[in-house]
Amino acid sequence: MGFRALKMTLFLLFGISSADSIQDELYQWVHQSIEPEQILKYSVETLCDELDNNELALKEKISGQKMIVLGELKSVEEVESNFWTSQSHHLLVTLRSSDSKPFSCYVEGAFSLDNTDKLRSLQKSEKVKIKCNTFNIGSFSTIKGDDCELLSK
Repeated sequence: MGFRALKMTLFLLFGISSADSIQDELYQWVHQSIEPEQILKYSVETLCDELDNNELALKEKISGQKMIVLGELKSVEEVESNFWTSQSHHLLVTLRSSDSKPFSCYVEGAFSLDNTDKLRSLQKSEKVKIKCNTFNIGSFSTIKGDDCELLSK
């Protein structure tokens, strides 16, 4: 092999290995900077217990957070407007705890009207899982979710 061929071979090998290492570094950088989305997961029972034990701590933990909640369906109703939600005309889904609590504790979720048929087909006391993009604790210690979707029955 001549000097020119050797030089070209080394250039190609070095160039390819450099490109691979740069690509690996780029891949690692991109995937390290994108953290997986943290979604809180609770049952209505757990939320109600935490609300009863330390409302302020729960408020700090869930305020403005994305959350998935599992509970029994209490009601689905159409609401014209509500001061706590960004949706002016929506469906309000109320979930309750499946165990009998001495006080009433509910989780409310605001759904777009696009979900009307699916939500109205649910039976009272059916276990459902909802995901809402923001949660807050409102007046009378009501846990309220906004911009929700039904994940499962």
